[in-house]
Amino acid sequence: MELTTARIVRIVCFAIVLSATVGAIKGNVVGSFGEGSPVTIASIFMLLATAVVNYRIFRIRAKSGFRLREAASVWLLIAAGFLFLAIDEAAQIHENLDRLMHYLLSMRETALTDRADDLIVAFYGLIGIGVLYVYRSELVRFRVMLPYLAAGFALFSVQVLLDVATNRSEYVHWLGLSDWSAALVKQLSGIAEECIKLSAEAVFLLGFVRVLRDLTRSAQTQAQAVSPARGRSAAEAEEPSMAEPMPSAAGR
Repeated sequence: MELTTARIVRIVCFAIVLSATVGAIKGNVVGSFGEGSPVTIASIFMLLATAVVNYRIFRIRAKSGFRLREAASVWLLIAAGFLFLAIDEAAQIHENLDRLMHYLLSMRETALTDRADDLIVAFYGLIGIGVLYVYRSELVRFRVMLPYLAAGFALFSVQVLLDVATNRSEYVHWLGLSDWSAALVKQLSGIAEECIKLSAEAVFLLGFVRVLRDLTRSAQTQAQAVSPARGRSAAEAEEPSMAEPMPSAAGR
């Protein structure tokens, strides 16, 4: 199945609507956007699809395999990064690292330390930006992808900020809201955070799909241009033998 823009957008919308519907039926809309929800499953799919797309780009761009110093190797590094993010999403790695840190260091959970998992996610983003910067000479070749990267990281930043804000209830109390209003704002912020995360992943995927599509079309065009040229060369090679004069009767 080809990943088109329309299909990716439909997957995002369907996952959000399905999560909200399931939550409404169960009477817990916020919980329906948590782990194991349609949104989480769609998120894992987006991350895995992005890893596969980048691996296919790497196979096209890297003529001599993976070499860390070669610019085209960035596509394999991106593929590995999104594969790790898919595993993290499925196994809740950064959440478990937060709990493990508190356990090993015998730390009492505070408003700051409880946000360690959010900071880990932010660190993932910084690593990604660092890798893209190091290999920027390869990425600028595909300017069609750059707006998608900018939009993806912008959404990612908003998602991290919302994740930090909704981790605990301090920020809603700063707004001076009633307990009921504060709880509602916190719940809506949590839902918005999950939707923005899924949207960011979809935007990244769309950008990389555009690159793969352009590379595939370019390769097909080159192949079509080479085939007639080979046909002409073969025909030219046969012409001398066909034009060779027949021996005369006197010669026989």
